[in-house]
Amino acid sequence: IEVDGFNTHMQSRQRGKRKRRETKLAVVHEGWEERQGNGEKTDYRLVNPTYIPVLDTSREFWEYVR
Repeated sequence: IEVDGFNTHMQSRQRGKRKRRETKLAVVHEGWEERQGNGEKTDYRLVNPTYIPVLDTSREFWEYVR
């Protein structure tokens, strides 16, 4: 499982107000496999990835991932 969070800008109906929310993203996968290249230029891809994006609180995020 790999997890990260990033800020997402939300549109606002009022001029000049900018809202941001943290989007949490979990990627559940079975590992990496080589896709192409050799040496330092080797490229990998995820095996059977499942992406879980959530805008809720951290506690709700982990409940959903679990």
